[in-house]
Amino acid sequence: EATKSLNELIEKQNKVLNNELSDKQFDDLEKEIERDFGIKFVDKNEVDKQAFDEVFEKLKTIIIGQDKAVDQLKNAFRRPFVMGYDVVKNAIVICGCKGTGKHSAISEAAKLLSLKHIVDSYEVYTLDMSLYTSASKESLFLQDLFSAINATGSIICFDNIEDSYPTFLRMLSDLVCKKKITLNKRYINQKGQLIESQSGLVKNAISTIQAKDKYLIFFSENKNLTDYLGQDFDNYVLDKIYFDKIKDDDLKKIIDLQINKFINKAKD
Repeated sequence: EATKSLNELIEKQNKVLNNELSDKQFDDLEKEIERDFGIKFVDKNEVDKQAFDEVFEKLKTIIIGQDKAVDQLKNAFRRPFVMGYDVVKNAIVICGCKGTGKHSAISEAAKLLSLKHIVDSYEVYTLDMSLYTSASKESLFLQDLFSAINATGSIICFDNIEDSYPTFLRMLSDLVCKKKITLNKRYINQKGQLIESQSGLVKNAISTIQAKDKYLIFFSENKNLTDYLGQDFDNYVLDKIYFDKIKDDDLKKIIDLQINKFINKAKD
C-alpha cells in the first residue's frame, strides 16, 4: 500500500514537472505534500521552465541517442525548484552500461546549467567509491566527502558503488534519507579539511555532515541499488534514470560529430 501511494505521488509530481496539472490540481498536490512530508512548494511563478528546456534541448545535441534519459534528467534537476526540498536538493540514480554517456551527460549539464545560473558552478565532484574498500579508509572517505560538500560545485557524484565498503554506503544512505551522517569520532574543520581531533575537549567540533543544497548523483551499471544502499534509499529516491545502449545509427552520428570537432579544431 505504501509503495502504491509513493508511485501515485511520483506520477503526480512528474505531471507538475511537465506542466500537465491544472492550478487546482497543483494546489491540491501542494497541500498533500506539505501535509505528509512537511515540505512547501516553491512559488510556481519563480520556476523558469524555459531555462531548463533550453539547457536540456541543448544537451540532446551533445549526448546523442539518449533523449528519453535527458528528459528524465531535466525533471530530476528541476524537481527541487518546483517541489521544494529539505537539505539535499535531490538524490538521483543513473544506471546504464559503460559508454552510454552517463558521466558526460552530468558534466555537460553542469556547464549548461551554470551558464543559466541554475547551479552555482560548472564543477562536478566525483567520489570513486572503489577507493574506500575497508574500515581503515574511513577517515579518507569522510575527508573526501567533506571537501566535496564544502566546495563551490552543486553536484556530487558517487561512482563504483558496488565496490565500496558497506559501512560507507550506509553513511551515504543516511546522507540522503536522514539528511545527515552522524560521526562517531570528534572532528574539526581545519582550513576546509575534516581532521580527526586528538583532544577530548574541542571547540566547534563537527558531529554531523550534511549535503546542503547539493545534487547527489549515484552512478551504477545495475538498475537496482537496493542490495548496496538499502530499501529506505530505494524508496526515497524519486529519480531513477536509465541510459540505453547506443544504437548503430546514433553511434555513427557520434563519430561524425567527433570528426567535425577534430576538423574544426585543426582549422583553428
